[in-house]
Amino acid sequence: MSSFTFSRSASRLFIFPQKVTKVGFDVVEVSGLSGCSRFKRCLKKCRQIRSPFLCLQRLSDQYSNCHTNASLLSPKLSNQTQKHFFTTSPQHFVNRSFLLNSPKSTRKSASVIAPAPTELSDIQSSPLQQRYIYVHTSVDRWEDVPGGLVFDTAYLDSMPDSSVNPAMPLVVSLHNTPGSNHDLTPVLQAFAKSGCRVLAPAFPGTGHTEGILAAYSDVFSHSTSEKAEFVRDFLAALDVKKVDLLIGHGSGCYPAMRLTAGKDTSTLFKSTAFLSPWPHCSFKGTSQKNLLILLHDMWERPFYRPMARALSRLVTNTPNTTALERMAMVYTLYNLNFEEVGGFGLALDTQKFPRVMFFAEDDSFVDAQLSYQLAEMIGIGSDCTHRFTGQLERDKMDHFPSCLVFDKGGQHVHSQQSGVITAVLFNLLKSVRPGFVGV
Repeated sequence: MSSFTFSRSASRLFIFPQKVTKVGFDVVEVSGLSGCSRFKRCLKKCRQIRSPFLCLQRLSDQYSNCHTNASLLSPKLSNQTQKHFFTTSPQHFVNRSFLLNSPKSTRKSASVIAPAPTELSDIQSSPLQQRYIYVHTSVDRWEDVPGGLVFDTAYLDSMPDSSVNPAMPLVVSLHNTPGSNHDLTPVLQAFAKSGCRVLAPAFPGTGHTEGILAAYSDVFSHSTSEKAEFVRDFLAALDVKKVDLLIGHGSGCYPAMRLTAGKDTSTLFKSTAFLSPWPHCSFKGTSQKNLLILLHDMWERPFYRPMARALSRLVTNTPNTTALERMAMVYTLYNLNFEEVGGFGLALDTQKFPRVMFFAEDDSFVDAQLSYQLAEMIGIGSDCTHRFTGQLERDKMDHFPSCLVFDKGGQHVHSQQSGVITAVLFNLLKSVRPGFVGV
């Protein structure tokens, strides 16, 4: 089956199996869009439902291309055909790209771009830009969905318009639940400014990454192995062959452990870092076992979902979150397998994998004693565990594995101590990439 090529940029692309032609330098004619619910949602997001015009940046071919299978992306459309014209407006959006001159075949395609975030000054000043790519994952995992799931995946990229260069250090981060791929920006920006390629995907259920079919988001169960497979397929979609540093935060440490300890994926990674990791045994997050089971079972039955949305507010450690984010938290906790986590830790210790761990003793979500036990389990003994006293001692954090403990910071210690954590991570990266200098 043939595939088509299109460019992805900071906004979400909507794919339609219809025709795109260039009418003028600033105008593109798109046909066959009437009656499509996704197009209506695109207009709604643009807050221009009454107008057929969308603001897009000037057409450009400077962006890298992504390839995808049309059979996975083409929603059903009505037979009615109308024409809509889209004008370009560079002052409204940043790095907008658009599909032109689709290849001639029996399938014709077009794309419509949704709006960008409102704070454009922040986007322009940040070395990390949000992009989207289709990720095909969970193939043969579910009997009723043997073909797998396809997610329109959001990710931060420090060099979004270029292919992955093996000669350049590559850093990948996995965010917490609830959370987003922007959470580790205070740490990742330093790597981006130092010349590293930085990738930070958003897991499904965060509001940024969505299934191309609504049912796909429901099928994704947020288990450790499923998230690890998602990350592996995300990296494969970007043609990544080697990752120099994999950073996990909170629950994101579980798939990070799975990826670095697994026989099928460990060769892809050179080192790993765990920021405020969830523990290897029951903790505060799993103390609401009956509530987690109730919410999980209710969410599996669409009729009870409105009630589940309301009850999800009772889940701990979920302030200022949406119902979908809270349910992602519920599914993550519900599907935890601590025996599996213990196996990952022992594998890391056996493999002598370069690793470092950070946590704060005042973390109200994970007891400090459990964090010390986790460090021991993954092979970081007491002689390699150091307390931060206000000054980073060079000799103590130049060798790995190691663990750095802070007095305060909780689950977000990386935001309060980003400079110290970044300095240690630079040392870790230098140990696996001797040519890396840093800043």
